[in-house]
Amino acid sequence: MLNKNPFSILIGAAMLGVACAAHADVSGLIGNTCIEVGNNVEVRIKLHADGTFEKVSYPGGTSRGTWKEVEGKLCYVQTDPKPKPGAPVSFCAKNMDGRQVGDRWAERWPDGSVFRGHIVAGQK
Repeated sequence: MLNKNPFSILIGAAMLGVACAAHADVSGLIGNTCIEVGNNVEVRIKLHADGTFEKVSYPGGTSRGTWKEVEGKLCYVQTDPKPKPGAPVSFCAKNMDGRQVGDRWAERWPDGSVFRGHIVAGQK
């Protein structure tokens, strides 16, 4: 039998809201390019719908791997080339929820330096 207690309905709705809030919407990033520039570095990250990514860093080079949404963050795992021993294999980017083509922002990289980011259409 369906529980019609208003308190139970309110608690159920609140729990559903918490469950939904834990997932980031990264649909505006798939098939497009996230460009981050700062501290004499430019990074271009291209997300593919199959759960893979390609990252091109200037200077640096190209790396590839997989991505997924984890607890509201966009998380990357590098698979090619294999990271050097002691180097991080994975990284999670915060504040990517709802980003889409044309968005611009400023944030800090893990080392504390400031970068500017924006999303451009297509795989640039």
